[in-house]
Amino acid sequence: MDNRIRSISISSLKHDPEDVPLVESGRSPSWLLSETLQNFSIKDKDAPDNFNQIIIDNSNRLVELFTQYPSIKDDLMLQTIINKINFMFYSDVPQIKACGYKILKYCIANEDSLYILVQNRILIYLIITLSTDSSSDLEKIYAIKLIYRFLEVEKGSSYLSMGVIKALMHLLDDDLFIISNDLKHLIMELMLEVSVQNPQLIFHAGGFNVLIRILSSSSNIVISMNCLIIIIKLLEIDEFRQFFRNGYNLNSLLSLFDEESLGQATRQKIQKFQKVSFLLTIFLKNWNGLICCSLNNFQVLGNLINHLDGTDTKLKEFVLDILLDVLGVKSLSWLKNSAIGELLVKFNPKATFIYDSSEDDSNESDTHIIAHYMNHYKGLLTFVLIKLNLVERLITNLDTALNDKVILLLSNLFKFSKMYLPPDLNLDFSNKITLNSLIKISNYNLNSDYQNTRIPAKMLNLTPCIPKVEEADFKGIINGTKVLTIKEFGSWDWDLILLVFEGPMTNEKKFVDIMDKQPKFFKRLLSFYRPFKFRFCNLTIKTKDHRKILLVGTLIFEILTRFSNGLKYLYKNKIMIQISEIFAQIDPLSGIVARNPILSEKNLLQTLNIGYLKFVGKLSESENGLKLLNQWQFFQIIDNIIETSAESKANNFFVSSLFRYLKFDTYVTKNLVFKVLAVSNRQLKMKVIEFLPTYNLGTSATLKLICFNMYQKEFSESLVNYLYEFYSKDKDSNILRSTLKFNPSISILSKFPKGEALLNEFLLIPEGFTYLSKFDYVNTHFNSWLNDKQSFKIVQFYEYKLNKKMLPYFNVIEPVEYKFFLKNLLDTREGLNFFQSYNFETNFIEEFTKSIQTCLDRVLRKDTLTDTELRELKQNLWILGEINTSNFGIQLIPWEFFENFVESFIKCDNWVIKGMLFYQIGMLSLNSEGIEVLDESNWVIKYNKFNKFANFSYPKDLSLNLFNNTFTSTRFSKPDKYQFHSTDDLSEEEALVVELIFKFPSDLVKFKQPVKELMYLKKNHSYLFTYELFMKLIKLIDNSSFNFKKRNFIFNLFMEDTNLLELLSKKKK
Repeated sequence: MDNRIRSISISSLKHDPEDVPLVESGRSPSWLLSETLQNFSIKDKDAPDNFNQIIIDNSNRLVELFTQYPSIKDDLMLQTIINKINFMFYSDVPQIKACGYKILKYCIANEDSLYILVQNRILIYLIITLSTDSSSDLEKIYAIKLIYRFLEVEKGSSYLSMGVIKALMHLLDDDLFIISNDLKHLIMELMLEVSVQNPQLIFHAGGFNVLIRILSSSSNIVISMNCLIIIIKLLEIDEFRQFFRNGYNLNSLLSLFDEESLGQATRQKIQKFQKVSFLLTIFLKNWNGLICCSLNNFQVLGNLINHLDGTDTKLKEFVLDILLDVLGVKSLSWLKNSAIGELLVKFNPKATFIYDSSEDDSNESDTHIIAHYMNHYKGLLTFVLIKLNLVERLITNLDTALNDKVILLLSNLFKFSKMYLPPDLNLDFSNKITLNSLIKISNYNLNSDYQNTRIPAKMLNLTPCIPKVEEADFKGIINGTKVLTIKEFGSWDWDLILLVFEGPMTNEKKFVDIMDKQPKFFKRLLSFYRPFKFRFCNLTIKTKDHRKILLVGTLIFEILTRFSNGLKYLYKNKIMIQISEIFAQIDPLSGIVARNPILSEKNLLQTLNIGYLKFVGKLSESENGLKLLNQWQFFQIIDNIIETSAESKANNFFVSSLFRYLKFDTYVTKNLVFKVLAVSNRQLKMKVIEFLPTYNLGTSATLKLICFNMYQKEFSESLVNYLYEFYSKDKDSNILRSTLKFNPSISILSKFPKGEALLNEFLLIPEGFTYLSKFDYVNTHFNSWLNDKQSFKIVQFYEYKLNKKMLPYFNVIEPVEYKFFLKNLLDTREGLNFFQSYNFETNFIEEFTKSIQTCLDRVLRKDTLTDTELRELKQNLWILGEINTSNFGIQLIPWEFFENFVESFIKCDNWVIKGMLFYQIGMLSLNSEGIEVLDESNWVIKYNKFNKFANFSYPKDLSLNLFNNTFTSTRFSKPDKYQFHSTDDLSEEEALVVELIFKFPSDLVKFKQPVKELMYLKKNHSYLFTYELFMKLIKLIDNSSFNFKKRNFIFNLFMEDTNLLELLSKKKK
């Protein structure tokens, strides 16, 4: 190949066809296709110098045509195009070969297209391209993209051969032949895609071993995660589970812990341990992973726990992190600040690395069901860990550098065993913990990151305890403030003044003494705070001790209004009338005008004038203070300011700031908020709504304000969200009843997710059900629920929530909106009556239970369920959970239906369904018939702290071999890789070549003799290496396990000095 061709830009092959200008208009696509194909021809002696570039340009033009007119490929004769471009596959120019693959990729229309390509031996070309070092990365990339196109066609993976998969596999697995990371990742992703569509093909090609190596050794965490997720999915099905020997092959994930030490760990080694730890937590946080690890009595987990006996502290910390994460106690301690964490945030900016344990006992319908499902899982995992002697190993590590994490894990094991496991299982391990260990554990606060529960006194936020002050000492303190002796406030001791008002001055006797004997003290202080003295109001927020000055002023007003003498003093003092006047300065209706109002926005932001709002706020907290404010018409002034705010935004900051300090427990103050939302400008309304939760208006006023103002479209969502949060804080049904008194708009609430959730909460009370029924809400939404069931939205919703619960930092499932409805409907007798009287086409419960039982029977018979049938079974089991957890729903299900549930759980070999059945068995404890079923099946029940059923059930003889009966046979009839070795159609000389090929191993350097003999035959008897022998040998290669180096050697024997590729394209099968 000449240098000019080598310099052709690869970018010309990699452009996105959508970015190319449209082809010439005015001519039909068929005409353009015909014209373009005419330009393809074999290079001959008359070909122009730029022949190769012309072919590349025509190839790109052809691809552009297919991109702009996709329908052409449905009408064209694929064989015609193949005949025209055949020469490209035996060209010596890599770019031209790549163009050939690229054209075929865009020509594929359907399954028939794939059949034609296979008949034209395209798979052999692919194998040769992927198995030889003479083909460039560019050829390989477009060959792989063509294989991808196979997978995009329905049943396309069935047209691939083991030879293609093995070529990919050995290209990826050969350390001697270096390929680019981009190409390596492309192959990995392709292998994963094929494993999803055709796992049998991957298995028989030996590809799953490569997948497991990808899982543990790939530097690309995204590919490793995708690989693990696919493996977890395949483990769910009995037919595919055998490909991994029931998961035994996955033990290689732990090999890193056995083979390497972290004593002198490099950054690269640490990152490798982090990746494996992260993958292990994903694997163990679902039923497929847990049951897979139960092989040989949970040998995998046992081996992991055994590392706690070692001396490698860093390795033991990794083990503790894994266990804490899997139990949902605390995410991996290093995850957030690691390369993996950065990648997770990149793909999911909202990723959180903190587990929300608050949902574990939540009463919210959806989170309650998911949390309860996961608590079943946690309970079983806790049992397994305790049985594997984790407690004893943790105790031996109590006095080590890992003390914090050891105690956290040990305490949570104890907590989970008490919450989720019945005492009948005899798991009490308190006798294994020494008194010294218990003391250490008791000194730790599990609700914070290992912080000691002995909280420092300064953090308790208690009122300071002021020692008794003698008369002489008190006078000394007053004199020490320097208020009596110095007029200049900058020389006053503000620390001592603050102490006076926080301590001695709270005593009425001492307050009266100061008022009577040293009146100058209060007179000078109040004079300092009077607005028109321009002392306090001229101070900026950068003034020294400005916080103490503000606090002292607030305390002065609090003290003066607390005692009768002080109240009289305030009535006589000028400070109240002056503060009233500065309020009037910004009241457009007062008639008072100021060039620079003291309470303007600029002054409030830059000076201590904000203190006057705080003073008024403090006065609003007491009855005496409110009398003062009324006396000086403060509320009238504020009312005027709000009234005029519809036309002017000048006082927005003043009103919103004042509301932060006012106490809204009287009709007058509450009415101010109502008036803002009724008449003010939009910006002020938004600001008030933003801080509405901080105003503490009281239940009735809050509900009234929200319900009356949610009709304003611009504020509807904010008010609806606040209404939902207001109810969710305590989940008090009385709040729902009070809300109904104000006739909330159903149409507005239903527009927003939280409003819809609140409407569902109304179903929990009879009054709510009646109110919703008047507006046809119940009937409409029940029909919507039936539609969700029909479209499998319910199972999608639960899988999304489950994934979010277990893996909060990334989601592999798209969020699904589902109006959680059925459980709340069946929580009232009125809802039950509605359900029973609904006009179903058939008996809903009968059809529902029959569908579950039929599918379970088929699973037990090892019949293969279709994807749709499996999804329907999962969805119905989730719906069953909604029915069983409702107050009245469980009586809809005949108890005979549950009789075979325990047997189904034991015999079920679909691991996800097995986990869901385990959860449903726990629900049986909700009624007496279910308890009888559990008792007859020798299962025990867990009770909660109120001696009520906690809905957890386990086999009484629960042991580590619980899942042993779910593992399947792993014996296969593998294809005989030598099946063509002694065929009769080989001549004696051909048989010799084949014999030598199978004689030498993969290491061609170490075993030279067979190689020498083959090279001798090639040199002296080249006629043996014919096209015919190659076609016989390719079948053998398709079924063999030759690595890349051996494949490359074999293909080069046949392609050197021969026109093999040309013959391959011309001879028909």
